[in-house]
Amino acid sequence: MIFLRGTGQYRITGWIPAASFIYLAIVLFGCSGNGSKEDQVRAPAFTLKDLSGQEVSLSDFRGKVVLLDFWATWCVPCRASIPHLNMLYKTYRERGLEILGINLDQGDDGSLLTFTRSMKMAYPVLVGTPDVTRSYGVSPIPASFLIDREGKIRLKVVGFNEAIQEKMVLEIEDLLKEE
Repeated sequence: MIFLRGTGQYRITGWIPAASFIYLAIVLFGCSGNGSKEDQVRAPAFTLKDLSGQEVSLSDFRGKVVLLDFWATWCVPCRASIPHLNMLYKTYRERGLEILGINLDQGDDGSLLTFTRSMKMAYPVLVGTPDVTRSYGVSPIPASFLIDREGKIRLKVVGFNEAIQEKMVLEIEDLLKEE
């Protein structure tokens, strides 16, 4: 890829950089909610248990903007995203944002509780199942889904980096303005 300084333009040379650029554009903007609301897909319903064993359903958050974050303790980008998700939750919760961390670890819920406390996770964490993971088409992780007040998926993001952080903030602010 060649950038032409001062022009704001660039030229892609070779098929590997071109394919990488196209892949990045699809990941970042492929489901960015630019279509009409009618074109959006309804978020699959689910009921999962939280870390205290209580059942939590997506429908419990009807009328709110919901950010689902599929993650695992062993996933380095997932761990890196937790402070950002905490910041989003603290900043936007009063305006109608709910974040649900859906953990995909296989194993002891006690160690998961210890992990969430050590990371000071401010938002609810649910124990994921293969059925829910499949219904959302999650692979790889982290994978985040931003759901509007009507229950439609408006953004899907795979991975975590600074550009994704900025995109999430902009999309959340836009969705919170919608009634």
